[in-house]
Amino acid sequence: MTLSKKVLTSDPVVEFSPGKDPYVKSRKKGATRWILAHIFHGTNRLFIIIIIFAIILAANLSSITYIIMGEAVSVLLTPPLTSLLGNYIIIILIIGITGPLLRILSRMLIEILAQRIERDARREFFTNLLGKSQSFHDRQKIGELMARVTDDVRMLNFLISPALSLVIESFTFLFIPIIYIILNYPIQLIIEPIIFSISFLFLVRSYSRNIGPVTFELRSNFGLLTATLSETLSGIEVVKATVQEEKEMKKYFAHAKNYRDAFIKRGKLEARYLPILVLGLIITAGFMHCIVLFNLGLMKIGDIIAFLGILGLLRFPTNISMFVFSIFRI
Repeated sequence: MTLSKKVLTSDPVVEFSPGKDPYVKSRKKGATRWILAHIFHGTNRLFIIIIIFAIILAANLSSITYIIMGEAVSVLLTPPLTSLLGNYIIIILIIGITGPLLRILSRMLIEILAQRIERDARREFFTNLLGKSQSFHDRQKIGELMARVTDDVRMLNFLISPALSLVIESFTFLFIPIIYIILNYPIQLIIEPIIFSISFLFLVRSYSRNIGPVTFELRSNFGLLTATLSETLSGIEVVKATVQEEKEMKKYFAHAKNYRDAFIKRGKLEARYLPILVLGLIITAGFMHCIVLFNLGLMKIGDIIAFLGILGLLRFPTNISMFVFSIFRI
């Protein structure tokens, strides 16, 4: 019995082969390109489009809610028009239900996306690891490999959910309120949000640069800590036979101290996160500006309430960016 030419010329079967690897080229171009390749792989692109659309629409509805509340207050202070309050209540109720539903949708999709990326990255890591030679494994620290395949791959999940989702929401809530302030209120009120936006971007950029090396140091020390403990436990008989317990303890405590120092250093940087202070000053300045315009007859009480509500939306990107950019710098 003879074999066909097609069988003889086909590619050999390789054990543990992952098949077609769509990430080969991206791996050669660096970590950023590799992560982007995972994010935009296959049907993930559709998820990204829906997530961005839902987040932008939810941010618009949040600003519109405060504008309608301001108009409702103005109607309440005008007795002949109080009969319209029912309409405002219904509109606010509809928007109040739609906004959270859109956020739930976006967070469900971002969580699915994060789980898929973690699954694909873990599979890619294991299949490539199984293809390595025995000499490669002999040169590696088992504990550090385990830290990479468990904790570091898990961080990819956190990078997408909630970090990526929160970054998109942060920049959406940073710029959309400014548009509604321009469209609905005296143009002079644009000063405060623009000053805050410029200051926020500058301070976040500085914060991200400072926390990047510290976060890298923290992750590196965690890998060394795990590797030292794993090697000591796996070779505990040799350690005891050669009476090296004290030496191994000193090595472990040295790595633990470095990890603790890096953790404290990151905490100090987070404690000096200045955008929170700047936001408080901007909201105070915005309120004072509203009072001046009110005295000049350019604003009503309802407009002041709505403006401060829209300005308060800036709290979300301010508070969440400290956490998000720490993850992104990992």
